[in-house]
Amino acid sequence: MISNFKAENFIDAATLAQKILQAGSGPSGGLVEKTMQQARTVLRQAEEKGTNKHTLPFDLNRIDVSSAKVCAGSLSYISEGEQYDRCSYCEALHKRVYVKKPCSVCKIGEVGRQVMGMQFRKQF
Repeated sequence: MISNFKAENFIDAATLAQKILQAGSGPSGGLVEKTMQQARTVLRQAEEKGTNKHTLPFDLNRIDVSSAKVCAGSLSYISEGEQYDRCSYCEALHKRVYVKKPCSVCKIGEVGRQVMGMQFRKQF
């Protein structure tokens, strides 16, 4: 959702935000409130802009939000079993071809780099 928003794919970001909000509002929801707030913000801003800059090579309507993985670098679907790495700063998912390259989302971290640091995320 965030990767699509930053890539100026506002229609796709809104679709993913709606799916996240629907998944989190059900009786078995339980998504972290920060994620829900991000989804509300992205949905509101994406609906104002309402355009896509890039065409995605897959159908967003067929994606299950709870298990879907989208590469932040290429905006392509990461299939089940395909290896991927995360940004050392924002933890955005990237395919293995982006290892040792700057993160395309935050532009701060490096994909695949192991770093020490504190994590301020709730553990469930």
